[in-house]
Formats: sequence, C-alpha cells, structure tokens
Amino acid sequence: MAWESRDAAKVAKLYASDATHASGKVRELRPELGRSELHGVGEIEQYARAAFSRFKQLRFELQDISMEGNSASIEYLRYSDVDGVQPQPVLEESGTAPV
Repeated sequence: MAWESRDAAKVAKLYASDATHASGKVRELRPELGRSELHGVGEIEQYARAAFSRFKQLRFELQDISMEGNSASIEYLRYSDVDGVQPQPVLEESGTAPV
C-alpha cells in the first residue's frame, strides 16, 4: 500500500490533480491551512510528508469503504509507534471535482 510505504510522492500519485482529501488529521498536522480538507496533489503530498515524519512504524486495518459519485469514504484502524497498543480509528474522505 502506498500509505504504508511512507513515501509521500507514491501517495500523491494515487490522486487526480483536482483531488480533495478530508480528515480531522489534516487540521491536526497542517493547522496553518485552517481547514480539514486538502485541495490538489501538492497539498496531499505535503500532508503525507508531514504525517510520515511522525511515524517509524505504520500499518492500517481497513474497516469500511463507501463510494458515491466521485468520492469515497474510508474507515480504518491505524497501528503505529505513535499510537501505542490501542489502534487509532480514522475516517477520511477523498474525491475529485464533479465531471
């Protein structure tokens, strides 16, 4: 998986140029944006780079995927050296501008 690789450029390649990525984690890692949604591949890559700088170990356990139109919601448990023994539940949404 690209996210588990901890390679921000590899993650960015998963997204369309006009992609969005929303997560409560965005506001936590990129407070200067003043929002919880990323716009475009550049912001997504910068966010991934900031996130990866925090972890030495990172693994995800998929819980659910919901798709509608041009967007998808992904729920997963994050296991990392930052989270300790309890996995962190995460919900993220990604999409592109409607065609």
